[in-house]
Order: sequence, then C-alpha cells, then structure tokens
Amino acid sequence: LAGLYVIMSVNEYVVHRYYQHIGINKTSLFRWMKKTFKLTPLKSSGHVEHHKETKDDMSLDRRKDPILDSDLYRGTAFSWSISGIMTFEIAIQSYPWLWLCGWSFQASTIGLLAGIFLHAAIVDQDG
Repeated sequence: LAGLYVIMSVNEYVVHRYYQHIGINKTSLFRWMKKTFKLTPLKSSGHVEHHKETKDDMSLDRRKDPILDSDLYRGTAFSWSISGIMTFEIAIQSYPWLWLCGWSFQASTIGLLAGIFLHAAIVDQDG
C-alpha cells in the first residue's frame, strides 16, 4: 500500500503543478513544442479560478468565475471530469504495481478506490 500512496502523491503533485496551475506552459519543453508546432498555451481547467473564488479559510467569495460556472456539476476545486481523468491516471500507474505484488484485478480495484478515497480524505487538496 505504501507504493500505491506514493503513486497517488506523485501523480497529485505533477497534475496539480503542471496541469491545474498550468505550469506546463512555463517548461522549456512545452515552450519549444509551442514554437516548433505552433501550439497555443494550455488553458485553465478551472483550478486557478478556484483559488480566486475560494478564500484562505475555504469560505467562498460570492463573485463567481465564468470558467467555473460553465460546468453544471463542478466541485469547488475541480470538475468531475478532472476527477475522472486523475483516477484514470492513477489506475494506469497503480495496476501494474499491484499486480507485481500479486494482487488480483478485483483486489487491485478495491485497493485503488479505497486508496483514492483515503488519500482525498487525509491530504490537503488546496494547493
């Protein structure tokens, strides 16, 4: 389970820094790709705007952001679709690890979902 927790924590850090806070736009690799392939910078998934409308004490500022309000089912930190993407990313990294440890597909799935819920319950998600 320690390996599963490490996978989730590293995934959360990378996704939070480079995707949710759009840090990938600042990397030299992405700047090169943008210049070479005429790419546009990645846009916010709404997480940066979450910081604008959520105060330090986690109460909400009443001024809503249009990017966040475009998703009917959004949460306060990110949308359900982002939750699904993150779960998928963690799954494709975790299943091989758990299978190498001898876990079955069913046990791996139960462990993965339990780990995700436990991780969400104890880790400060407000970055």
